[in-house]
Amino acid sequence: MCKLLNKGFHSNQYHKMSSNKIRNKSCQTREKLELLRELDNVGVRDFLVLGNCDLIVTSQVLVGNLVKRFCSDICYTSIGRNLLLFVNPNKPLAIYSTVVKEIYAKLFHGNEELTTPPPHIYSTINCAIHDGLSSLCKSQTLLFSGESGSGKSTNYFHALDYLRFLGNHNEKIEQIFNHNLVLNYFGGAMETDSTRFVKLINLEFDFRGEVQGAGFECYHLEKWRLCGNYNTSNEAINCQNFHIFYILVGGCEGGVLKSLNLLRNPDNYKLLKLVNKNYGNLYPYSNGLLSNQEQAFQFLKKTLPLTPLEFTSLLQILSSILHLGNTTITMTTNLDGSEATTINYGPQNSSEIISNLLQVTQNIIPNITSLPNPSRILIALMQNIYTRLFSWLSRKLGIVSKGDKSFSLKLLDFTGFTDFHGNTNFENFIVNYVNEKVQMCLVDVRLRLHQEEWVRDGLEWIWIDTSGGGAVGEWLDWVEGPLIENSGGWGHKGDGDDGELSFIRLPPRHHGNNTPTTSPHKSQHPKKITNFYTHNPPDTLPPLSSRSSQPPRTPCSPPSTPPPTPPPPQPPPPNYSRTSPK
Repeated sequence: MCKLLNKGFHSNQYHKMSSNKIRNKSCQTREKLELLRELDNVGVRDFLVLGNCDLIVTSQVLVGNLVKRFCSDICYTSIGRNLLLFVNPNKPLAIYSTVVKEIYAKLFHGNEELTTPPPHIYSTINCAIHDGLSSLCKSQTLLFSGESGSGKSTNYFHALDYLRFLGNHNEKIEQIFNHNLVLNYFGGAMETDSTRFVKLINLEFDFRGEVQGAGFECYHLEKWRLCGNYNTSNEAINCQNFHIFYILVGGCEGGVLKSLNLLRNPDNYKLLKLVNKNYGNLYPYSNGLLSNQEQAFQFLKKTLPLTPLEFTSLLQILSSILHLGNTTITMTTNLDGSEATTINYGPQNSSEIISNLLQVTQNIIPNITSLPNPSRILIALMQNIYTRLFSWLSRKLGIVSKGDKSFSLKLLDFTGFTDFHGNTNFENFIVNYVNEKVQMCLVDVRLRLHQEEWVRDGLEWIWIDTSGGGAVGEWLDWVEGPLIENSGGWGHKGDGDDGELSFIRLPPRHHGNNTPTTSPHKSQHPKKITNFYTHNPPDTLPPLSSRSSQPPRTPCSPPSTPPPTPPPPQPPPPNYSRTSPK
């Protein structure tokens, strides 16, 4: 203002020019918003409005509205104010541009000249923060759930990107954003950047809506993805592994690659080999991940909060897993009927390489051959090494900072619901079970409780039954005894079929008080399925000595040792309190 007055401008001229500038900027914003609304004029943007359109709301009407909007590249449809439905277009769209962010950011900051914009993940973020600030600083949670490949990770990335924009690239938001990308490299599968773990980001806001602290936690890494291509027949199943292994082979410097005894071609490693050999475009620029492997490796080297020694150890552990994946253990029967074990360490003869990288003795794999099902034990070894590495890394990246908070906003991304397609394993079963429970809780909170409130208030309402989808989950919760019996210990198969677990398929009414199963531990006390996972951690390998001395149990065999006799009841303690004289 002082510079303008020195050039001959009067004060009233300055205010007139400023008001014209603000008015023009507001007009431009309204024009952008109207243009955005014109792009979303297909179908009905809110399912709750369908009842006001002289339509009988049926499943065909709902799906038809989604199809109509999806064919017009409109992927968001709201269900009221707090539910957002997304149909993955599997292609880049312009709805995540900076212009769109500016429009929703103006709505967040309370510009009353703007009308309600179309449904978007940005609008959901605005509602969550405003609800946290206005409802006595009550914490909010954004839950991203759906089938595998439905676009949960995409929306998760755009939610964090929009929070960066709102906070003017706050240092804490930037750090949590980069750490999220790092974990996606370690926990995301190469195929279309499929997230194979559960992550929870906690953002702490003050009364002004600014981020003061951040942190996240990770749960349940999908371990089977690591060894999906490993089998005894040396055939690739075309299961794409985690990003980090392709980055290590393709983006690491030549000197470091030589020190790790690795080769550039992924076909040299059984865990990475694909049938179609489509390595040209491993993953497009999706969810912030870099398509160039060298740039991705430099990004990891710059972002990881590790010392040079820790980073070198990280690379050594990753490369040792690739060398272990080339190791094959085959069992043969001699002419005299005795069994013999043949160990093939691959083309690089990686026995000494593995021992040097892991800093262990060279007899680790020969010790495994003395156990039943040594190939499964070797797979469990690779899975546990990577799981422990991922847990250690997530703890390193987890806590960014803590501050004085008025409320917190949590973003929870679940591993997607997966169709088995004949590939039944316990990890997929747990993922689907948790997704089913989340869906049950969502329906219970959003529909059943509201219906009960409307009925209590005397409103005319036709009751909608919400108990149809959770019958299986409820049955798994209350059935007594271990529904799933662990055959031969976690991490390798039992003596039965190729499945890792034996499923008791009898419904609970056939069990009664005589359950046909026994507890997997020495204690004979029945357990519910809710704490079965806690008592049987899947990332724990059985001790080698105990596994070699005791044969594997069958699902219904009694325990090897009888249960301990409970101690006799003790007499009550004497009463030493004084009595008042009569």
